[in-house]
Amino acid sequence: MEKIIIRDYEEQDFGAILRIWQECGWLEDKMDDILKDIIGECRIKVAEIGGSVEASAMATDGRLHYLDETFKINIINAVTVSLVARKSGLAKKTLVQLLKDEAAAGYPLSVLGIFEQGFYDKLGYGSANYYRQMHFDPAEMKVPVNCRIPRRLNKNDFLAVHENRLNRSHLHGHIEMTSVIATKSEIEFHKKGFGLGYYNDEGRLTHHLWIDPQDQESGPYRIIWCAYETNEQFLELLALMQSFNNQVREITLTEPANIQITDFLQKPIHTKTITRGAKFQNYINSNVFWQLRMLDVEKCLRKTHLQIEPFEFNLELNDPIMNFLDKNSKWQGCGGEYFVKLGTECEIVKNFRIGYPVLRAGIGAFSRMWLGVKPASGLAVSDELTAEPELLKKLDRAFCLPEPQPDWWF
Repeated sequence: MEKIIIRDYEEQDFGAILRIWQECGWLEDKMDDILKDIIGECRIKVAEIGGSVEASAMATDGRLHYLDETFKINIINAVTVSLVARKSGLAKKTLVQLLKDEAAAGYPLSVLGIFEQGFYDKLGYGSANYYRQMHFDPAEMKVPVNCRIPRRLNKNDFLAVHENRLNRSHLHGHIEMTSVIATKSEIEFHKKGFGLGYYNDEGRLTHHLWIDPQDQESGPYRIIWCAYETNEQFLELLALMQSFNNQVREITLTEPANIQITDFLQKPIHTKTITRGAKFQNYINSNVFWQLRMLDVEKCLRKTHLQIEPFEFNLELNDPIMNFLDKNSKWQGCGGEYFVKLGTECEIVKNFRIGYPVLRAGIGAFSRMWLGVKPASGLAVSDELTAEPELLKKLDRAFCLPEPQPDWWF
């Protein structure tokens, strides 16, 4: 077998990365500059086989909103393997080396988009919440306000668009990619896309839609993102979508975590039934597109403030990433025995204490519980998590959190 080397990205590797992205179908012709922009904002590991770069893993900076706290996090925005190196284990090996560096750099949490559930579980990632993608006819909408005439936005407005996305109303679980390149490249990927939005008196973009029309005349119109700072602005954007109803027959919108879009539809069940099988359908599509894992449990818990009566327990944490790390690596994942106190101030220290109940969990399951993806009692059925019933009840109450939705594709 030819020698495999995993190392930091160098400028001379660009041609190989471009080739891999084209093989994966992620880039069309004449999109080299987009990839250069993305690479310029990323920390990258590449894997060589016999001197040829055949895989890469890329990370960029992001933020996670956890209740009233904000975390700087690691976002894995690409793990790619060429067609000649599939099933060789290069994707996992390259990502592990990148995560080792990210943990050493102080990132407490990592998130990534997935192509399928199960692959990244082997490195300790756990699946996050379902997103709900709403497909509806704007003629069925019943929005209680009218919209003003919006301003048209194009790809040259990416700076204002990105600032509006960063300043949008923040909920628990919201994530953003901090580099403006994240918005600029996404706009470039959607070649037919355009924006419609509203500016305040100071000339700042306060709320907008970015739309990718599958068919310019009648739709579907896919709302790639929807950024707003207040509830009133959100209603105005809904009214703007409703205004398309004389021509567009279907809109696709990812439902915000704190809103039920069916509240703004006249007869959602009736319309779903009569449009079944038609070109333009009214329905809800739901799936998981992202996963998460802690890189530093202590840092995550130090910024966790739960409005509960304090309680304590022992934690036996398993982290499968240690099976992929070299024995002399300083970072060996998050596995180990801990003593945990949860409350308005949370603490975690190494080693068990006698006489306390024990929670045994994989790092993926523990990360899911911490974010509020699913309660401990549910994870005890479906994931790597076990404890006595009384401790599970306490954990369920502690992490009874708002639904975490990123509100950002990555």
